[in-house]
Amino acid sequence: MLIRALIVLLLVLNIGVATWWLTRPSPEPSPVAAPSPVPSLELVDESRPGPAAAAVPAPAAPVGLPGLCVSYGPFASAEAAAQARERVRPLSARARIREVAAGPSRGWKVWLPPYPSAEEVEAVSARVAAAGFSDRFVVREGRDANSLALGRFASEAPARQHAAALVAAGFPARAEPIGSGQVSHWLDVTARPADAPRLGPLAAAGEAREFDCATWP
Repeated sequence: MLIRALIVLLLVLNIGVATWWLTRPSPEPSPVAAPSPVPSLELVDESRPGPAAAAVPAPAAPVGLPGLCVSYGPFASAEAAAQARERVRPLSARARIREVAAGPSRGWKVWLPPYPSAEEVEAVSARVAAAGFSDRFVVREGRDANSLALGRFASEAPARQHAAALVAAGFPARAEPIGSGQVSHWLDVTARPADAPRLGPLAAAGEAREFDCATWP
């Protein structure tokens, strides 16, 4: 009897479990997060303007460039002119000592000072001719031997203009007066106009003559 009762009990339990399983509500699906969109890869169109580049300031023009050219003199000797050059050197961009005929001038000459040998001055003469300057003469004797004469002029202005043209072509030409043989010494200086009031006392010269900086060889 006990075994039959257990069998009946198990049968009832199985029927109850089956009934519950068949009649239970269906579970709702759990929400699934939508996949995040993947950004598409875009090709760069080089014809399309990109972001504006940061503006780069243009380089500023140099400030304080020498704009004044003055000749100080006359000095009694080259040594006195050299001492004046040392005094003005802190304020000058360039300074040179120039000899000027002290006697009556017979005009102006443009020339290249003597070279170490005749071969060198001949080579320079050929380069001057190739540059288009036909007025030239090689000096072969005297204290100016192996120098190159590049023209004579009646006044200073055209001589300096011709010398400036030669300098622009790459030749260190000089324009100098032709005198009686006696010379005085002058100091040519380039500097800022603001320094002009200080240059004169430092040079300690009797005269100061401003000239065009473009004629500086």
